[in-house]
Amino acid sequence: MVKFAELLPIWGLLIVGAQAKGYYTITSPGSVRPNSKFSVHVSVFDIWENSRISLTLQGPQYEKFIEVVVPPNSGQNATFELGDITNGVYTLMAQGLSGIFFENSTNLEFVENLPMIYLQTDKALYRSSDTIYFRIICLDQYLLPAKVNQSLSVVLKDSQNIIIERFDNIALNTGVYKGEYKLTGNVVPDEWSVQVFLGQKMLAKKFVEVKDYELPPFEMDLDAPSYVTFREAQFVASVRFRNEAMNSLTSGRCILTIISKTNEIINRRIHHLNNCKKGIPVNLNKLERVMQNIMVNVTVQFKAHGTHTVSKFVRFVPNLYIINMPSMSYECHEPNEVFVYRAHIYNYNGNPIDGGDEIRVTLNPGTNGMPETFFSHVNDEGCLDVQIKCSNSKIIYVTINYKGTQSKPGKIELKHLNRKEGVHVNTQFPTIDNAIEVQLASRETFNSFVCVILGRGDIVYSNIIDVPNRAWRQTHTFSITPTYEMMPEAHMFVYFFKNGNMVYYETTFSVKSEFQNTIFLDTPETIKPGIILSLNVFTEPNSYVGLLGMEENAFNLQSENNLNAKQIFRDLSNVQSKTTGVIAGLVTMTNANHDLVKIYTPVIKERAPIRKQTTQRNYFETFAFNDYVSVSGYDEVVLKLPTTFFKSWIITGFAINPKTGFALTTSRAMKTLKEIHIDIDVPQAVQRGSTITLKAEVYNYSRRRTPIYVTLEKEKDEFEFVKNVGKISETLRTDIISPGKSKPINFQIRPKVNGMITLKLTASCPWAIDVNIKKLKVVGNSLG
Repeated sequence: MVKFAELLPIWGLLIVGAQAKGYYTITSPGSVRPNSKFSVHVSVFDIWENSRISLTLQGPQYEKFIEVVVPPNSGQNATFELGDITNGVYTLMAQGLSGIFFENSTNLEFVENLPMIYLQTDKALYRSSDTIYFRIICLDQYLLPAKVNQSLSVVLKDSQNIIIERFDNIALNTGVYKGEYKLTGNVVPDEWSVQVFLGQKMLAKKFVEVKDYELPPFEMDLDAPSYVTFREAQFVASVRFRNEAMNSLTSGRCILTIISKTNEIINRRIHHLNNCKKGIPVNLNKLERVMQNIMVNVTVQFKAHGTHTVSKFVRFVPNLYIINMPSMSYECHEPNEVFVYRAHIYNYNGNPIDGGDEIRVTLNPGTNGMPETFFSHVNDEGCLDVQIKCSNSKIIYVTINYKGTQSKPGKIELKHLNRKEGVHVNTQFPTIDNAIEVQLASRETFNSFVCVILGRGDIVYSNIIDVPNRAWRQTHTFSITPTYEMMPEAHMFVYFFKNGNMVYYETTFSVKSEFQNTIFLDTPETIKPGIILSLNVFTEPNSYVGLLGMEENAFNLQSENNLNAKQIFRDLSNVQSKTTGVIAGLVTMTNANHDLVKIYTPVIKERAPIRKQTTQRNYFETFAFNDYVSVSGYDEVVLKLPTTFFKSWIITGFAINPKTGFALTTSRAMKTLKEIHIDIDVPQAVQRGSTITLKAEVYNYSRRRTPIYVTLEKEKDEFEFVKNVGKISETLRTDIISPGKSKPINFQIRPKVNGMITLKLTASCPWAIDVNIKKLKVVGNSLG
């Protein structure tokens, strides 16, 4: 919160005449933008009749006049709809025609309202015979389909910066353009670029890779953990090979290479690949403790099928989860005032941790001046809220201990203020459509005041707020409900008049980012290879929908190639009217007394440089790049999935509606059922020391009849086997299972510890393997 109670900048102030009694105030954004709204708030005080006030917005080849009638001691809004206005000097002129008489004007800054452009391609890596499919998504500051005043074009360049194809005069009726280019056999391999131009200005650029690459006549997969902790002794890289046309098992040779971030070969070993699979343990001590991101490269050589290489990144991390402990400051105005400190705990894959896990929290100092420790839990989003009471301390440190790992301290700086002067948003973490509490406190008394809020460069809220019974006070608490236009950040401007002076305060508050439009994909968790998938898509009626379906590992590796909600919300933060000297970005004309007059000086704003977006060098399949307009808001989209047993798939999508704008769905993962699959039914909770029967089901999706071996193993001493006490694993064999059939299999265990225990089941046959890891909650003597 920043206070300017004594300094009110007023630009271009010109008062030709003003009457002795009564006050007017004209408030507007400090800038104008093409193809947007320009809102003006007009208010009068100590006027006892209707006031006619004219507003004129004038600029190069533009002039529009609006007249408003303002009732006594109230306010009115006026909105100018700006079309394709051109660069130049713009002036807002106001004149009181009756009720109050004045003339005033102020210059405004012209800001080029460039659309937000986002590029999406169906792949990151293309073969020389592929077709490059791409989408151009063009949004305005409200995430609606943008209106552009120049021609939009797309340029495709090869690695030698030679223009291969141009797409000119692109029409964007829905905010989306979809294009394609068929590669020919003689293309120049290496890094290509897709560039988007508005007129002569490049607004977006994305890189893809084109390679001379032939798909092998077999299916192969490398399974390795994405993250490995420092405490682990080793991890296992599993290589699997499959060829449906083969009548017999095939053996070969695989070369495992560990490559550092600097492309240095750390380790290289040769193994024999028997029966189409190989589990290769990688000892971390043999990597000479090179704790960094590494590339696991596996090259498989077969006499009959040639050579093929697959790669996967493995990242070394201190723990398999992240504890985010932000620093913050808080203004304490009362001794027992309570506020919230929010930490965030999540897995490295982005998923929140289990809400049932206990988390130890330590405050130093606590309420009594000594360290204070207690236990808490996260919410569904992985956030941990800690109630903090204002004390005499100037600094409080918060530490979190989760599963034996202690976080870095989160620093809270307490500012003890004797006078709570200004406008304060008391509600922490505001959200759309949920009222927030705001308090105005001043050294001057008031019985009413004006509140104006600026969001995304325009006035989105204005109101005259009366103190109950028009009593004169120095503090007043009121509520405001944040709207979509106030997200992600809004600026509040509050003022009133006292003895001929304008007293005003400003503050900035953030609103949790979310899309106004919605899109939801209803997908199964597991799918069979090569099936026809009926995908249920829900969104707002009349929305343009774009879908992207691709292999999961490649999707996670090359996130820069896809749409990113966080980046879109960050771009919205740049759409603000930043006028020198005023946080709220507003210009104000008034006949009240003021101490400072500033003349407007144009500010040249440069657009942020375009970031180079690179893609990972992994070939992957894309099974969906579909577009359509949803008339009803519900559609069934039929998709054909690739026939593969080794991969899982991600489906994501976006929607653009002419009224509610853009929305991006959460990515949905679908795991391909392997040739064999093991599933287990885990009860909600069991008692420690009791005998538990775990019911598993083994499925055979291969084309051969086979018995399947199922092993339950305990990685820690968390339970014991009823029939094999002291063993670390137990293996059972099923009868022969026919293709497409399943068999039940049971294990009896006895839990030994409380909390969440790990159950690891492995199903195997001579040509396939499947692993399923589940958590089981164990409680004490009762299930409460």
